[in-house]
Amino acid sequence: MPETPASFLIGLIGAGIQASRTPGMHMLHVRVAVEDSPAPPSIRRSAVRLVGLVLAIIPVFAGFLPVLFDRRRRGIADMMAGTVVVYGSTSAEPAPTVAAPPAPSSR
Repeated sequence: MPETPASFLIGLIGAGIQASRTPGMHMLHVRVAVEDSPAPPSIRRSAVRLVGLVLAIIPVFAGFLPVLFDRRRRGIADMMAGTVVVYGSTSAEPAPTVAAPPAPSSR
């Protein structure tokens, strides 16, 4: 059975919510996280961020101007939702630490 555009869009949105990133964000190794926490945003925070994106776009994309001046590169949507974009991360879990190999013994 062929997939309809609506079902594809619903699946894409569902996958984005579950992974807290879009396919483009996945390719660039970025994700959205709660401010001061590695946890992905809740559905409520995601909805607030979506509303913030719409509000950022309405005044000729002026809501994205803070990205140029904010140290953490947050736009209006991220400020409203209390989220940050985490760069270079492949998952919500912190990277496991790898034990260093044993030092060579001098005999």
